[in-house]
Amino acid sequence: MLSIDIMLHGIRRKDRLGKCARWVELAESVEVYDHHGAAAECDLVNEKGGITLFEEKVGAATTMIVEKLRDGNVHITQSEATLMALGIHSDTGSLLFDCTGPRDVRALAWLLECGANLKAVVEYKSSDLSGEHLHCLNEGLRALKKEKLKEVVFGHCTIETEEFIKGLSRVAQSIIEITEIDVLMFTVINDLKQKKKEQNEPLRKQISAIGRSRPLVKNVDLGEVLSRWGGGGHARAAALTVRTERDPLEIVEDILDAVRDELME
Repeated sequence: MLSIDIMLHGIRRKDRLGKCARWVELAESVEVYDHHGAAAECDLVNEKGGITLFEEKVGAATTMIVEKLRDGNVHITQSEATLMALGIHSDTGSLLFDCTGPRDVRALAWLLECGANLKAVVEYKSSDLSGEHLHCLNEGLRALKKEKLKEVVFGHCTIETEEFIKGLSRVAQSIIEITEIDVLMFTVINDLKQKKKEQNEPLRKQISAIGRSRPLVKNVDLGEVLSRWGGGGHARAAALTVRTERDPLEIVEDILDAVRDELME
């Protein structure tokens, strides 16, 4: 019988794995590396009881893996070093997000010593926004609404797409970078494809919510707010995915109200 060991990076909920959740159930061992803390509950199941959760307060989950490789004197290739360097750059905003710490910097330095190609990292990062992303960015900017709450400018926008689009966090980051807002909640609603056996059931919607805030904003923890609906992340950067038969706009408004309440305290 095939023996499978699985390592998960920043994922601790079954609904983010889709059909692959079954692999976790059957694996000999499962390691989960998460840098978001306990904001999101781990609901993964392994029939052999082999799930090990590693949680650290670092800017990038990749940093935790790099530290294990470095401390174990494991040799990695240039391609592997470049890929992991890209992971740290993405999670820490090229070391500029306030979640970045000394461990992330040291991990990236070690990857450079291993031959990580920064030119390749820059080329990939500079092409973050695809045509779909640019469309979402334009729609988000058109739909953007601003509210001033205790000297903090709270911006929020909701758009709809036919299908789920990956990488929406890049769009959210672009919106907050080019607008004069302090806190952003960017939500995208799309239809879920129904299987034949589900065609007589109510149409379900998926909500993808991405929160961002600037470092000077101290009175809202977006990771904690979105954890109330099963999401999570950091105080300044968090995300949530919800599938529902309810009116999605009602859920979005509940999320916005929760952010408003935090900002008004």
